[in-house]
Amino acid sequence: MLGERVVYYDTDSVIFVTRPSDVEPPSGNALEEMTDELAGYSVDIYITNFVSGGPKFYSYIAVPLDGQEIECCKIKGIRIDLQTSERVNYDTMRKLVECQVGEFKVETTSIRRLKYHTVVTQPGEKIIRVTSAKRRTV
Repeated sequence: MLGERVVYYDTDSVIFVTRPSDVEPPSGNALEEMTDELAGYSVDIYITNFVSGGPKFYSYIAVPLDGQEIECCKIKGIRIDLQTSERVNYDTMRKLVECQVGEFKVETTSIRRLKYHTVVTQPGEKIIRVTSAKRRTV
């Protein structure tokens, strides 16, 4: 159905080019349905820039008709909040994919289960790097 329109895909995500005359695949929120990442915004929104460094590692800039850019970053295992968004954003991910930067670290917190089923939240560090050289997309 999508064929050569596909820009990026992994196990449960697909980003593709669409034009007004193209048929779009059905989307929804149920299991095995594709979720429209842009559905929460206006109808007339489109992705202008996209970069991927491997599965579950991508970022894009979308622009609605009002022209105000919306930036989205997805990295498996990293929660993008105010603190991490200063280090993990479209520009830093693009630099990683284009090999301008090798890797960088971000401060995170993780929930761990200790001995005897005690649960704690621990601070930590994660290293961000391109996970698949063959799936780099700019």
